[in-house]
Amino acid sequence: MERLKIRPVENQKMYYQIIHTVIEMIREGKLTYGQKLYREQELVEMLNVSRPTLREALRVLEFLGIVTTRPRRGIIINDPSQRTGYFPLEMILTFEKTDKQDLFELRRAIEIENAGNSAIRATDEELEELGEIDRVLEEAAFETDVFEAMHRQFHLHIARCSGNYLNYRLLNSVMVLINRQVANVYSELNEYDQDIVRRSHRAIASSIISRDKERAQELMRQHMNFEPMIDAVYQLH
Repeated sequence: MERLKIRPVENQKMYYQIIHTVIEMIREGKLTYGQKLYREQELVEMLNVSRPTLREALRVLEFLGIVTTRPRRGIIINDPSQRTGYFPLEMILTFEKTDKQDLFELRRAIEIENAGNSAIRATDEELEELGEIDRVLEEAAFETDVFEAMHRQFHLHIARCSGNYLNYRLLNSVMVLINRQVANVYSELNEYDQDIVRRSHRAIASSIISRDKERAQELMRQHMNFEPMIDAVYQLH
């Protein structure tokens, strides 16, 4: 079995180096994700490190969702396609006080692209589900908690319909932070503006179900640029 030498780096703890090495080995295909279980001793030999140092690194890797340790069985490299978001990104967005404008510009770029791709890539079953989600979302419009859940499901389902799972996971990470804000802002809108938001959701769903890519993108752009919602979000602390 190949033994990898980890070069000491000044002012960097050994387990940091192990984490970077493990990630690089996954990228290079030397460690594979899926059903293969690695024994602790096997990784100790591959990385040429002590067992306590490896365990320290594994705790961090498990926290990040990169590996799962199974007592008395071994260590499995998690399949990234099974994740619904990017935990490190969620941590950054939560703790680094991301600027609201930056966040919305990122979300807008993703959602407009997703709307267009959904119109041409979604399966008939996915489109049928989109119609049902939109119906429930409209019925939940005056219940903040239900609206929050259905609003999130509506936009994430469009991302899923787009067939771009990188975009889906990225949007899910962003939505973790902003969805409650959106729901709270919606509840503060006057009846006229709330009706505009509801009609906007219906129009987006209808254009996607009709497989009209250009209209879906334009309607999503209008939806994301609805000034009363944006202004209210920026005012939140």
